[in-house]
Amino acid sequence: MTFTDHYKRCMLEMYFRNNKKINGQWIYSTRNAFEDFRETFPDVIVTFEQFSKKVRRLVDLYRETGSVGRKKGSGRPKVRNVENVEAGRQVVEQHPNTSIPHLQQANLSYTTCQRILKQDLNLHPYHVQLFHELLPNDRPRRQHFCQWFM
Repeated sequence: MTFTDHYKRCMLEMYFRNNKKINGQWIYSTRNAFEDFRETFPDVIVTFEQFSKKVRRLVDLYRETGSVGRKKGSGRPKVRNVENVEAGRQVVEQHPNTSIPHLQQANLSYTTCQRILKQDLNLHPYHVQLFHELLPNDRPRRQHFCQWFM
């Protein structure tokens, strides 16, 4: 389950609030924090295992960074960066009729190439499709075929 920053802060507060000092050592109760969380947020469905695992991660993150938010630079790196957009722009300027598979030769995915063309370069690629011309005697033949088919 994905928790919002508000839920994460509340989890951490409840965890640190439910503690005891025994022989000079702080003992924290994940079980009591879990019960407080379920009492405060009855609409959130979470098991004790999910809660305790999340609290352990949040405590480690909080002690390391002082925050429950994601670390800077965490997550998947962006592929649609300035260099790739500029490379796509140069290819399109040199070959205006180029296709997305041709752009993919720069080791970019099809979707990334589409996003570069549409969102960064404001181009909306299309492919012209040619159809045969309908002649006056085509209509009776088409009607005959439709009646035969039904």
